[in-house]
Amino acid sequence: MLSNQELFKKRLRWKVGTNKIIKFWGDVWCDNCNLIELLNIDFTVLDQPNIMVSEFINPNKKWNTTKLASFLPCHIV
Repeated sequence: MLSNQELFKKRLRWKVGTNKIIKFWGDVWCDNCNLIELLNIDFTVLDQPNIMVSEFINPNKKWNTTKLASFLPCHIV
């Protein structure tokens, strides 16, 4: 995500802020499909399938890259 920030910014669909209703895996918020489809991930093997995008945002409104790296392949973070 961070390596493609310009593309990411252009495709951002929702303002995340402190809102806690956007599902990281299941909602369409960073492309034209959800992350499960985009990354071809089997939903049934996810440890936290209902985690929210807001849980990856630090209080300073920046991505928590350490947490992202624990959920996503390293070439994406």
